[in-house]
Amino acid sequence: MLDRMSGSTPSQPTLDQPQSCGCANWHTWRGNWLRRRPPLSGSTVEQDGMLRLRLLNASVSRFYWLKLEEHPMHVIATDGGSLATTQTVGDLVMAPGERRDVLIQGTRESGSYRLMNLPYDRGSMGMMGGSGMMGGRGGMMGGMSRIGGDGAAPATELATLVYRGRAVRRVNVPQTLVNIPALPAASIQRTFDIGDAMGMGLSGMGMCFVINGREFDHDRVDTRVRLDSVEEWEYVNGTTMDHPMHIHTNSFQLMGSDGESERAWRDIAIVKARSRARFRVKFVEFTGTTGQHCHILDHEDRGMMATIVMER
Repeated sequence: MLDRMSGSTPSQPTLDQPQSCGCANWHTWRGNWLRRRPPLSGSTVEQDGMLRLRLLNASVSRFYWLKLEEHPMHVIATDGGSLATTQTVGDLVMAPGERRDVLIQGTRESGSYRLMNLPYDRGSMGMMGGSGMMGGRGGMMGGMSRIGGDGAAPATELATLVYRGRAVRRVNVPQTLVNIPALPAASIQRTFDIGDAMGMGLSGMGMCFVINGREFDHDRVDTRVRLDSVEEWEYVNGTTMDHPMHIHTNSFQLMGSDGESERAWRDIAIVKARSRARFRVKFVEFTGTTGQHCHILDHEDRGMMATIVMER
């Protein structure tokens, strides 16, 4: 579990326990261990064996840019479940709330390899600077870190992977996983402009974050959808910060620039600064009220949230 909130430290799972949580199936730590604790260690993989990591970014605002030394990551599942096919990547960016299941093959020389968190720039307001709510280090107005420049944060060692023993037989990475059909063409298209402004936010006067020019209002219905309908939502990010947008209740498929949908179910996707992203979603679960919001907690609390009502 990637978590920088204050809290207690639960017991550590043993390696023969099902490890559905924990920092990449290493030890489970809570608390601000990125700054106050030494790197986690002790997870092992056999030569020619396989390790499954279950990653959750449980931070309120921090993005993680993960890289395991000399090992590719084979992604097999996202927020909404298994992928259709394995995606092999050299590094992995995870926004707050995102989950990934990753396979690591024991194909390197025996030794110890570090899981690193690289400096990731999620953007800032530029003029505010400083630290805390109004800039820097994962606060409301600034990115976790900046790439380059005198103030660039260094890469952080999160954990170590140690080779121990050899598997009875080599385990290969599966390429085909499950069938995920593409959602049908959308009957309705909507556009959501995500922005920022000065105003009276939920926490008082100051910077607020808005969807279609409006801060969150609990008593207002922002979007009405029909049960069993398929819609395509385009998010237009006019700000200088990344926003991980999250739709409650129904997972969605991320659309590519070619108009094809990703064969994966997501709950969260990053809409990068000064860019667009399109989600295709089918509303199937129930009638009633749900919502969408930015998964950076202080952006949500400062107004980047909206209600959705699903009707028959």
